[in-house]
Amino acid sequence: MNAAGLSAIYTKDVATGHVTKIISSTTNMYFPTIDGTRIAWMQLNPSGISTIYYKNLASVLLAQIVNTTQNYVPNISRTLIVWTHMDASQNTTNILKIPTNR
Repeated sequence: MNAAGLSAIYTKDVATGHVTKIISSTTNMYFPTIDGTRIAWMQLNPSGISTIYYKNLASVLLAQIVNTTQNYVPNISRTLIVWTHMDASQNTTNILKIPTNR
């Protein structure tokens, strides 16, 4: 979080050095992952709810994927988002297929 209390995710074009802010929030964001124009990340609010988000930079679509406790470390590859849900008895790997037009 910065001095204003905002957490943010940025991209950087390594060829030009141009930096672009993708999103900012008053809650902490972790584990951003990118594949082409698609980004996924985990956002943790003060009450312990961890939300997995997805954003398509080409279409500007922003979607909440899951919003419960203990969802961690999303990864994105083409049209798949994978993350781990942990609870007291087991860890579960979740896979979501994103429609190709999203």
